[in-house]
Amino acid sequence: MEKKNLKIDKNVRILDFKEEIVLVHLKNSSFIKLKKEGWNFIEDFLSGGDKLNILEVQEKEKFYALLEYLKNKKYLIAEYFDIDSEIKSRSSERLPENAYYEVTKYCNLKCKFCYANPRFSLQRVKGDINLSTKILTESAKKLNIKNLVLTGGEPLLREDIFDIIKLSKEKFENVILTTNGILINKDIAKKLKNSEIDIISISLESPEKKIHDRLRGKGTFDKCLEAIKNLKDVGFSKESINICATINRTNLWTLERFRKFANNLEVTMSFSLFQPAGRGAIHPSFKLSGSEFSNFLFILWEDLRSETFQVDSSTGLNIFHDKLSKKMVPIIKNRCGMVEKVIGIKENGDVVPCHLFFSVDDKTLIIGNILEESILNKMKIFLRNLPSVEEKDNCKECNVRYFCGGGCYASSYFKYGSFYKPHPNCEEFEKYYSCVIKCLGEKDEVQCFYEALFNSFNMESSSCVSRKSKMDQNSENT
Repeated sequence: MEKKNLKIDKNVRILDFKEEIVLVHLKNSSFIKLKKEGWNFIEDFLSGGDKLNILEVQEKEKFYALLEYLKNKKYLIAEYFDIDSEIKSRSSERLPENAYYEVTKYCNLKCKFCYANPRFSLQRVKGDINLSTKILTESAKKLNIKNLVLTGGEPLLREDIFDIIKLSKEKFENVILTTNGILINKDIAKKLKNSEIDIISISLESPEKKIHDRLRGKGTFDKCLEAIKNLKDVGFSKESINICATINRTNLWTLERFRKFANNLEVTMSFSLFQPAGRGAIHPSFKLSGSEFSNFLFILWEDLRSETFQVDSSTGLNIFHDKLSKKMVPIIKNRCGMVEKVIGIKENGDVVPCHLFFSVDDKTLIIGNILEESILNKMKIFLRNLPSVEEKDNCKECNVRYFCGGGCYASSYFKYGSFYKPHPNCEEFEKYYSCVIKCLGEKDEVQCFYEALFNSFNMESSSCVSRKSKMDQNSENT
């Protein structure tokens, strides 16, 4: 292997963690963790040095094997290798696989923390089925959408919702309906089953009735449980019913019991974080403080040690793990996934970076309309102008930036009015991902991470219940 033939691929970023080096490959979305001493030998070799001469024959063989591995994985390339263009221009060619379609702007609840800020209605509402047909047809034709989320408002308020579901099932691989569950009586449950929709996601904010009802209205907890029973009675499986909680200061302390609650109901579970948008913009007291966000991270991983569940992208978290191998699988990314991985399509067909912007009045965030011939090109232009972590404030010099990806860009926008500003929980993310990187390669990465996170955030107790009194007082004030 000739020294002159190799160099570091231009898509590789080098993160220095004192005793260790992490190589991040942005094109392949992969990473490799190396001892600092070994990396020093690689740098010397590539620059024409002779440090390799001090190694024994067996150590040299291991070194050349490492070089070959780095070459095969494209971390090292031959000088003549024709590298792709910049990350931005390449990523802008990708099409989002996920879309949220705002079926209606009306809802039968008045939740103070809602990011969508829908109009209130207890009556079924008429929609424009011809427009919806055009929107869904053009979305399928122009984009690479595989997973479509029908949301609102409350989708089941639309009189023609089952026509929309039917058309969606013809166009997309997976169709998910988000609902508050209030309207799912036995008849609606049967119709949903006959529609062959893939997943019903019900907003259920806590395993405690009084907390859920405080957030969504008196009597709504019982109606959610009734909706789940009705769905199960007509044959919906555990995997096809999801309960999703929007984590905020009122329900955080009940989070650790949510998994057991979901298991007892025989449904799956997921989380999203409160965003100060829409109706939530005038009720910012729901937002977690830095210490409460730390509690959220820690409690989340207490559960992840024994059960895997979904975490919405709005949390800014992107770590998954394999329970059998006890290995963590971080996802490498150069920015938030808006436009590149997910978009929001409003009721009139306007396209926004993601569903969190449905209620935002800033016209610069309307990329275009899905019915326009030029919409794909407009999306590419928007994505090219979206800052990477190498351009985002506070991210440029941060060693965890390719693991964090800058967090949820919507959070940055709602806090500072700019995608270039840091995530509001930047400090907590830095601690979180530093613990991830520290534990990569350990025998039990998940347990190592759990202990490192506990120490990093100086947790006083592994139980959120010990902090119930203070947080319950916060929720009463909210």
